[in-house]
Amino acid sequence: MPRLSCFKYDEWAAWVVEQVAAERPTAIAVDCETPGLGHHDRAFAGTVTWRAADGSLMSGYFDLESEARIMQMRETLASVRTWVFWNAKFDLGRLDYIGALPPLDRHVIEDGQPLASLLDENRRMALKVRAVEDLGYVDTVEVEVKSGPNKGQLKRVAKEEHALAAARRKLKLKKSDGYHLLPRDLLIRYALKDTELTLLWVEKHRPLLPPDLEPVYQEEMEVIHVLRKMESNGVGIDVEYLTQAVDEYGAKVMVGELRLRELTGRDDFNANSVPQLREAFKAAGVTMDSTDKIAMRDLLADPSTPQAARELAEAVRDFRDAEKVFGTYLRPLLTEQRDGLAHPWINGTGPRTGRTSSSRAYN
Repeated sequence: MPRLSCFKYDEWAAWVVEQVAAERPTAIAVDCETPGLGHHDRAFAGTVTWRAADGSLMSGYFDLESEARIMQMRETLASVRTWVFWNAKFDLGRLDYIGALPPLDRHVIEDGQPLASLLDENRRMALKVRAVEDLGYVDTVEVEVKSGPNKGQLKRVAKEEHALAAARRKLKLKKSDGYHLLPRDLLIRYALKDTELTLLWVEKHRPLLPPDLEPVYQEEMEVIHVLRKMESNGVGIDVEYLTQAVDEYGAKVMVGELRLRELTGRDDFNANSVPQLREAFKAAGVTMDSTDKIAMRDLLADPSTPQAARELAEAVRDFRDAEKVFGTYLRPLLTEQRDGLAHPWINGTGPRTGRTSSSRAYN
């Protein structure tokens, strides 16, 4: 695309339409950017990458906060037979939501994410990770892992990711705050790189799919449309019943907290603090190496467990059960439903067992 010296959104969109019409590519990689992952989060930008007649990569950026540019994005997609995505379900849904998606019956969908899963389900599905490992993408920097089992170790991340992370720290933003609050010049470079790497990865790996897995891949492409429709239609919520359940389990959580404070003699007791739990069980006559669910179960099943430790284990178990139902399921669902509907994000390639899962419900 033209050099990024200023934000000439209309000129950039017109340039893409003109170039695609002139080059007539057979495939185009597509991605869109949204403020969040919710059903009602509108795509505010889109990027595309295609092969020019001379074999070079061409990329362009659409600002999608204008109806005219949305129509130009739609026109561009309509003119190319094969669309290439990394997680097609999300981008198709977001493009459809704003009216940028042409009819699908004349187009072929290729999706790097399920393709990567079929080729090796045990590896990470993140695009940038696969680009570094599979494409030899070297425009990276070395950073220290800040948390988790690999804390303190070094890993390589794409420079665009690193720059965005630095911008978030400067602006005191979390990743969940969305991309729309980031400096647009950084975001554009990041978004363009995504479609470039998507096209390169799929071009290289699509021919590597074994013939016996081809029907499975094609079935995955069909499932994408089914899951997208399910997400769009949403799931009906009995708001009155859910509200009552939230109140009921919220009360259970409060009662559980009070019971634990009573048993430990601490008004500041935190049942999610492993050190505090170990200290409380030690005072009750038991030394605990672990305080997880299995450890609680084993403690309660052991007839030699002191009564004080047994009561504490029962209180911890009951509190955790109530907090799980309240904090993981009921309250988020009530918060995220809109007019009695929740729109779940259904993952088709996440679980290794072949089943689907839902990350959470989005309004």
